[in-house]
Amino acid sequence: MNLKSEGCLLAYYSCEGDNIVSGKIVNLPICNPEVTAKMIQEITDIHVSSNGAENSYPVDCTEITNGYMNELFLFLKFNQE
Repeated sequence: MNLKSEGCLLAYYSCEGDNIVSGKIVNLPICNPEVTAKMIQEITDIHVSSNGAENSYPVDCTEITNGYMNELFLFLKFNQE
């Protein structure tokens, strides 16, 4: 199966700056999801897109994570109905 010819797209949320690394908050110039997405892109040759969250969040890493988890929960709940 050729994922690129199938029209696959990998979308990820990006949050440069504070990220969680080995349980500690570290300031990274490239966020963890972006690094992972680029690795997957190299392996599969699919299109990759960075999407921002629907709402803006504070800079605090924990608050950002909680906000994204709430959006993900609402998205999954809405799409199961």
